[in-house]
Amino acid sequence: REDVTNLLWTASFKSMDQVPIMLARYIRDMSNSTLSVPIVPNATALLSDSASVYLTPKMKQLLADNGVITAASVPYHPKSNSVSERGWLTICGLSRSMLSAAKKRSPLITSEFWPQAIAHATLVINLTTLSHGPKEKSAFEMIANTPPSKVLQKLLPFGCPVVVKLETHHSK
Repeated sequence: REDVTNLLWTASFKSMDQVPIMLARYIRDMSNSTLSVPIVPNATALLSDSASVYLTPKMKQLLADNGVITAASVPYHPKSNSVSERGWLTICGLSRSMLSAAKKRSPLITSEFWPQAIAHATLVINLTTLSHGPKEKSAFEMIANTPPSKVLQKLLPFGCPVVVKLETHHSK
């Protein structure tokens, strides 16, 4: 979770080795975008639970190159990391609910769609959760400078049937 806008960011990967790669991509994308609110340039600390993935030389170098220091919370003590724990519980609960509802509509929806459910839940939370600022905008609105209603009106329920039209190439 990013503190200025309450933006939640999630990424799916197969192994913890990919964490530095995904974080580098996030930093690059946020630094190169034209945001209405600067995020990464103001980031100064990464609070973690001292997991080994955050202590690797590659990760330390990535954070140092971007001026980010690491701070550790107390191990096995969720209260010291309560904001991110609550965010993660919210995302997981919403994803679980979406998967359950989608399975009722279609037996083809299985737990293999967990990463897509997490991404969809994160988008919904970013579109609907208000920041604690004076203007009370959603994280999406603060980042994209666009009201979330434009996205919400096009957002379909997770797992709904869709038709994909593939453009065919005309051969001679």
